[in-house]
Amino acid sequence: MGGKRLFIVGVVVVLAVAGAVASLWSRTDLRVAPARTVKAELLTFHQGHGLPRVATVLRSGTDARAVRGWFADTGRGAPDADDVEKLAAGRDYGREVVVLFSYTSDCDSARGAHLTSDGPGSLSMRLTGVTEHEECAEPYDNLAVFAVEKARAPSGLMLGGSRTGRPDPVSPGELLAFGKLTGPPPRSTRAAEVSQPDQLEQFLRSLPAAGDELVRGDGSALQAGQGRRRFGFVLSGCREKTAILMIGEDRLAAEPVGDDATSCESAEHYVAVFAIDAPHVPPGARLG
Repeated sequence: MGGKRLFIVGVVVVLAVAGAVASLWSRTDLRVAPARTVKAELLTFHQGHGLPRVATVLRSGTDARAVRGWFADTGRGAPDADDVEKLAAGRDYGREVVVLFSYTSDCDSARGAHLTSDGPGSLSMRLTGVTEHEECAEPYDNLAVFAVEKARAPSGLMLGGSRTGRPDPVSPGELLAFGKLTGPPPRSTRAAEVSQPDQLEQFLRSLPAAGDELVRGDGSALQAGQGRRRFGFVLSGCREKTAILMIGEDRLAAEPVGDDATSCESAEHYVAVFAIDAPHVPPGARLG
């Protein structure tokens, strides 16, 4: 009799555990909902080779010009810098943003893409019209560019395919230092390569009083890293907040970014130092 009671108790325990596991599985399924398609306009889709790896969000006409830098050296037949800028430049950034994905996948071919989301503040993409191929000479590069309403891309957006989970910078140039100067510097110091320590020192010494301390800080922020080059610029504007590096076919320039609605009695002056991976610097590029 005692053995029978023990058996019944064991069965009840097993059923209870099974029920708890099933309940947990059900709750997990509800929490991890599949990515859903987001209403967006697909501006272009291209599958081929020779595209960069970048996932970013464009929020202004300035961003539309800056993103050219990622596409300055695309492969034959792939969209180039002009193509990408034309797609993004004509959008209404008062009500929408442009979301751009460029990445390497596998051997499967596709005919298009959908913008997707797996939760608030998160965007990614999914290939459509996919045909599977077991082998290929080289995996495909994919470019998908979408226009979507601004509410879908808040400031803290998580973006699938980016290097850090956050959108990649709109330009390959990384801003190392930015600050307001006390006055205008000599015209000869408007732009300079500062990759070498002596070049950086010469540029900093040319700035108005306290300008070198403004840029230098503790020195760690100005470390460009191996395989990268540095460039310094002096800019003019009004209540600017940051700067973006513009990369053309034969020119590197910086543009200040701020609130277009502000006005100043006289121009304000700023210094910006950027680092950029050497392959993104056009051969023989002019500065400024």
